[in-house]
Amino acid sequence: WGGGWTAAERKAYFDPFEKETGIKIIDTTAVGGKWAQLRSQVQSGNIEWDLVSSTAGTYVVQYKDLLEKIDYSIVTNTEGIIKQSLGEYTAGGQFESVNIAYNKNKFPGGNHPKTWAEFWDVKKFPGPRAFPNWGGGWFQPIAFALMADGVPPDKLIPFDYERAFKKLDELKPHITVWWTSGSQFQQVLRDEEVVLAAGWDGRIVDLAKKFPIGMEWNQGHKFGSGWAVVKGTKKKDLAMRFINSTLDAKKQAVFTKALGAAPANVKAFDLLTEQERMLRGSYPVNSKKMFTMDEIWLGQHLKEMQEKWETWIAK
Repeated sequence: WGGGWTAAERKAYFDPFEKETGIKIIDTTAVGGKWAQLRSQVQSGNIEWDLVSSTAGTYVVQYKDLLEKIDYSIVTNTEGIIKQSLGEYTAGGQFESVNIAYNKNKFPGGNHPKTWAEFWDVKKFPGPRAFPNWGGGWFQPIAFALMADGVPPDKLIPFDYERAFKKLDELKPHITVWWTSGSQFQQVLRDEEVVLAAGWDGRIVDLAKKFPIGMEWNQGHKFGSGWAVVKGTKKKDLAMRFINSTLDAKKQAVFTKALGAAPANVKAFDLLTEQERMLRGSYPVNSKKMFTMDEIWLGQHLKEMQEKWETWIAK
């Protein structure tokens, strides 16, 4: 994912594994196009990657033929790991969410949008906005549009595309940046190109360490996101060993302190301050404010979503 994300992974996971094993880890960044690249590697037999990070369940449904099943005879360090983070094709990682980010100077004293309907309200909350268009996750803008139009979270699925894109049409003139990476998302908030944005919680927490950026947990979309092993890699067992090492509570605490994404190991919370816990999406007081969606349905309809989204965004 690049930027602060990769830096946090290196500090928490890559460097310690290299010291423990003497094995060099080479990281590369691939955001929206990673699945197309991965399919090309697997189909050609020319495997360049052994592992992929931040693999949400929605994508596993669609791309599990490109992944190895997790070998739990090697991945054994599972005590304290949230159940949803121990899947058939992914393990560990972190809990993430997409939330409203806002400029505290522009919206002081808690006077910021707290729902997607308010995010859409450009009269009450004026200013340029940023929205995701990173080559994946099309379901989030669609879901947010439906919620802005009054659909409750438990009634989002199946998507009413016509209703969603009609609502997105209202917001489109006020989206001045369609961000394509986490780094760009942070940059446009940091440089005050926009005063409101939708983006990943870990990136917002990281940005808020140095800049007047706030985050609203209410109506955020939460999901688990883990490590996966590329099908056909000759380093399968080594990749499983690496995943096992990342489940350690101390390492997860280092990662979440460095970036802000919530840990999959609940024991990591014991190593955080109360202030840090309150900035993590898997912490119960925050988690209960957010919503989930049916990942199986989303995964089965990804191609359809992508086609509809790309047609709309190009208008």
